Amino acid sequence: MYRYKWLLQLTIIVAIAMFTLLSFAEHAEARSYSFPELNIEAEILEDGSMLVTEERTANFNGSFYGLYQWIYTQPGEEIVDIIVLENGQPYEFNPGTEFGPPGTYLVDSQPESVYIDWSFEATDEQRTFTLQYRVLNVVRVHEDVAELYYQFIGDDWEVGVEQVEINLKLPEGAQENDIRAWGHGPLHGNVTINNTQLVTWDIDRLSARASLTGRVTFPVELVPAATNKTGELALPLILEQEQKWADEANKRREQARVNWILVPIIFITGLVYSIIMWSRHGKAYKASFEGDYYRELPGAYTPAELGCLWRFDNVRAEDFTATIMDLARRGYFSIEETTRDVKGLFRTTEAIDYKLTLHPSKSIKDTDLLDHEQRVLQLLFEDVATDNKTVTFHELETYSEKHDKAFMKFWDAWKKKVQKQARSHRFFEAPSSGNVGKHAIAGVVGFILGIIIMIWQIAIDGQFIAASIALIIASVIYIISLIFHQRRSREGQEQYVKWQAFRRFLQHFSNMDRHDIPSLVVWEHYLVYAIPLGVAKKVIEQLQLVYPNLQQDNYRFGHGWYYYNVHAMNQASLGNNIDNMTTTISQSVQKSISTATSQTSSGSGGGGGFSGGGGGGFSGGGGGGAR
Repeated sequence: MYRYKWLLQLTIIVAIAMFTLLSFAEHAEARSYSFPELNIEAEILEDGSMLVTEERTANFNGSFYGLYQWIYTQPGEEIVDIIVLENGQPYEFNPGTEFGPPGTYLVDSQPESVYIDWSFEATDEQRTFTLQYRVLNVVRVHEDVAELYYQFIGDDWEVGVEQVEINLKLPEGAQENDIRAWGHGPLHGNVTINNTQLVTWDIDRLSARASLTGRVTFPVELVPAATNKTGELALPLILEQEQKWADEANKRREQARVNWILVPIIFITGLVYSIIMWSRHGKAYKASFEGDYYRELPGAYTPAELGCLWRFDNVRAEDFTATIMDLARRGYFSIEETTRDVKGLFRTTEAIDYKLTLHPSKSIKDTDLLDHEQRVLQLLFEDVATDNKTVTFHELETYSEKHDKAFMKFWDAWKKKVQKQARSHRFFEAPSSGNVGKHAIAGVVGFILGIIIMIWQIAIDGQFIAASIALIIASVIYIISLIFHQRRSREGQEQYVKWQAFRRFLQHFSNMDRHDIPSLVVWEHYLVYAIPLGVAKKVIEQLQLVYPNLQQDNYRFGHGWYYYNVHAMNQASLGNNIDNMTTTISQSVQKSISTATSQTSSGSGGGGGFSGGGGGGFSGGGGGGAR
C-alpha cells in the first residue's frame, strides 16, 4: 500500500485545508469576534472626491465595547464628513482623544491617516455598523484618463471577512469601452463592470491581514471639477502594469488548474485499487487494550512518526511543528518569543515572532538524530539561517516564499523520510498487489464499458441509458472503495487504540486525582505528541488548571528551552504561541490550494478575477479591530 499512499493523501487534501483555515481562525482567548459581511457603497463625484459607505456586520462572542479603524491618505487627500451609524441612527461625535460612552465616536486626523473609534456595548450578539466618509482629491486626472486606485480594505485588520462586496458608482456620461477596472488581492476575488456607472468587486473569505484594492480608469470628462492633475499620459503604463500582473496571476491559476485536472484522474486510479480489498483486508483488527485512558506514551517513536500512524501515513505541517518542539525540548535549540517590525504604507507595527537558537553543544549531524530530525535542523540552521546559529519563523516563511521550489523539494523529501522511518515500525499491512491489480482492472473495465454504452445509447436514442449510467456509478463506487482498503497491522492497531486512549487522557486529566497526574516536566514531553493528535491547546488549558501559571514547585514549563517575551510572561499565551507556529509553517504548504478554481484575471480592465500584484493603491487601506 505504501506505493499508493499518495492517492490517499489526495483524498484528504481538502480536509487538511479546512483544518488549517479553522486553525487560523481559532483563538485561545475566551472572547472572539468575526465579520461575516462587509458591504461598501462608493461613489465618485464630479470634483474627484469619493463618498464611501461601509456597512460592516460583526458577530461578538463575549463582551466588547468598541470598534476602531484607520484609513491612510496620500498628500493632498483628506477624509471629511465622517459619520458612524447603527440601524440608521447616528452616533454622537466625541471631540476628545479618548473613547467615550456607548453611542459615541471619535476621530483622530493625522497628516497621513485618519483614526476612527466608536463605542458600544455588545455581548454574544450580532451588530451592524455603518461608517460614512468622503475622500477628497482621491481621483487622479491624467492627460488621457482619470484614475481611481484605492485600497478599500487594508492589510492591518485583525480578523478577516466572510463575504465582501464593493460597489463603485461613477458619474454618467461614459461609453461602454471607456471604463476599465481591475482588482488586486487574493486570486479568488472577482471584479465586474456591470455598466458604465457601476463596478463591483466581490470576494468570499477575505482573510485577516489581506487587502483588497480596486483600480478604475474612466474618461476625464466625468470629473470636470477635479483638481488632482498629473499632466501625464498614464493609460499605456497602467495597461502595461495590469497586463503584467494579470499574466502572472493567470499563469499561477493555469498551473494550479493543470494540477487539479489531474487530481480526479489520479483519484479514480486510486479507487480502482481498493474496493474489494476493503471487504477482505480493510476491517480493523480488534485491539486487546480496551481501557478508556492510557496514562503514558504508548510508543517510543517521534511525534512525526505518530502522525503517520494516526493519519495512515499522511504527514502534515503539525508533524513538522511537533518535531521542532521535540528537538527544542531535547536541548538542540531554544525557542524564544520575540517581536519584529512590520512596515506598512505609512506606519510600522509589531508582530510576534519566534527565534530559534542552536545550542553550542549540539551538532546538526548528531548520531542520535533520525534522518527527518536531522533534515529539520539542516533546513533551519543551514538553508534558512544566515549565521547558522539563529533563525526566526518569519525568516522560514520568507524563505519558503522566495525559494518555493526548494522548499517544496524539502517538504516532499521530508515527508518521505518521516514515512520511511515510520515504516520501520510496521504500522500498516501491505496488501497483495496481484489481487488488487485484478480488482482494479475489473473496475476500470466496468467504468469504460459504461461510458461506451452510454455514448452509444445517446447516439441512437436507445433505451439503456439509465442502465449504462448505473453501470458507471456502480463501477465508480467499486473503484472508490478500493482506496480505503489499507488497515493497520495488528501491532499498529494496538498502538493506535492506545494513542486514542492517551488522547482522551490528555483531554480529561484535570478531572482525575492529583496523584495520578504526571509531573510538569513529563508534560513537556507529552505536549509534543499532543500536537499531531490535535489537542495541544486542550492540554495547555488542562495544565493551567492542575499547575497554575504552568509552574510546579520551582520548575517552570519550558525551562531551559522555551523563553517568553518579557512583557508577555502570562503562561496562558502558550496555546496561542503553538497555534501561531503551526500557522506559520502551514501557510507555506497550503497557500496554493485556494487559487486552483479561481477566475481568470483580465489585463485589459474588462473584469474577471483578481491579480496578486498591485495591491497597494494610492490611498485607503489601513485596518482595525475590536476592543
